Amino acid sequence: RNWQLIGSLGLNVLDNENRADPDNSRKLKWNVELGGEFFPTKSHPTLQQLGIWGSLRYLQDGISVGQRNAQLDERSIGLGLNWHFLQPPWAVSRNIPFIGVGVRTGVATLKTKTATASNEQATYSLLSFPVVIAGLKYNLRSGWGLRLAFSVEKLLLDQTEKNVAAGTLPARTDFLDGRISLGFTKFY
Repeated sequence: RNWQLIGSLGLNVLDNENRADPDNSRKLKWNVELGGEFFPTKSHPTLQQLGIWGSLRYLQDGISVGQRNAQLDERSIGLGLNWHFLQPPWAVSRNIPFIGVGVRTGVATLKTKTATASNEQATYSLLSFPVVIAGLKYNLRSGWGLRLAFSVEKLLLDQTEKNVAAGTLPARTDFLDGRISLGFTKFY
């Protein structure tokens, strides 16, 4: 049992939208993430509490882009390191707190309706460093488990393509993203 599969659903806990533009507001801000964590040093007494994680994430959110809101769709990959500071990550029937740090990259799309009622859309490259995570795991004897995590990251978006020449969507933007997620885990 050197690696753990992780699947989770999350919600945004930080409101990055302009309340003056409810028409472009995204009502439900959620994400789904599938990943894994590998424990390469299980036999080493000091390093056994470290895990290397990787994940794929799909996210729907909303952010303020000046006077308007834009709906954000993100597809990204993340890679990082977790430290399980009180228990080894494979402990059974115990609460296992962890903290982690990582990096995320991917593609994002921003969409908004302009004053002329046409839809403006732009594609962005996405980069986030550092991704900071804190959470709690609980493993059952069957190898299944639960994982509750809170993450904070600063997302940087750089525009790569747009459908309107003189639009309102920014060429570059950044914002702070905070998420809480609940997931299932399975050791292999």
